[in-house]
Amino acid sequence: MRRVGGGYVPIQEQPHQRTRAATPATTKIELQRLRKENESLRREIGHLRASKAQTESAFTRQNEALVELAKMNEMQSTQLERQVAEAAAQKNYIEKLALQLKPT
Repeated sequence: MRRVGGGYVPIQEQPHQRTRAATPATTKIELQRLRKENESLRREIGHLRASKAQTESAFTRQNEALVELAKMNEMQSTQLERQVAEAAAQKNYIEKLALQLKPT
């Protein structure tokens, strides 16, 4: 008996599920199914590993390309700064020559 609310009620027994022993044929079929599933999962894992390696390789190549582009960008920026400075120096020289050529 168990207490429910203000009174007692009899405990109902739960019917027990009887497990019957698997027959050798059922066991063999289940084992074959599990082996096939296992092999399928192994193939899938192999494909996923190959895909992962390919993706990592692609990312590595992209990162190397980005590093190379950054180096080229830095070199071009430095070259541009030198050319700007050279153009300014040439402009100053031309202005000095123009002043010398003006009639006084």
